[in-house]
Amino acid sequence: MGRRAHQVEDDRKAREQIDRVFRKLDLNQDGVITIEEFMESCLKDDAITRSLQMFDAVL
Repeated sequence: MGRRAHQVEDDRKAREQIDRVFRKLDLNQDGVITIEEFMESCLKDDAITRSLQMFDAVL
């Protein structure tokens, strides 16, 4: 496979991941992620919470 083919596949995988995350964060499925939806989703997900906690030490 050529370099371009790998790039296309990587782009496709990235878009699929973005779509999954968007659907997870868009709690009411209206196509918009509000700050409330973002915060609620992040606080419910232990992995996201742990990831964001590292910024507490930086700030």
